[in-house]
Amino acid sequence: MPCLGLCGDARYGRNVMARDPLPIAWLDTPAADELPDEVAAEIGPIAERIGFVPNIARLLAVTPHHFVHWWRYFDDLMRGPSNLTKTQREMIAVVVSAESRCPY
Repeated sequence: MPCLGLCGDARYGRNVMARDPLPIAWLDTPAADELPDEVAAEIGPIAERIGFVPNIARLLAVTPHHFVHWWRYFDDLMRGPSNLTKTQREMIAVVVSAESRCPY
C-alpha cells in the first residue's frame, strides 16, 4: 500500500516504510525586501543586527497578522518578566531545538 507521505519518520526526511523521500510542500514566501510593512516593522531591527531575515519570519509573513502575534509572544517569552535569565531561556530553546532535530 502506498504511503502518500502520511507515514514514516519526518525527522529523518524520508518515508521509512517505502524508503522514498517524503513529498515536499511548496509555499512561496516573500523575499526580505518584499515583507509586508507590519512584518518589516517588527523584524527589521533584528534583521539589521544579525544581517538576514530569519526564515521563520519570511514564512509567517505569508499571514502578517500571525507573524506579528507570534513574534510578540516569542519576544515576551525570551525577554519578558521571568525568574529565568536570558541565558537560561536561550539554553532551554537550544535543548528543545536539539531534541526536535531543528537546525536552529
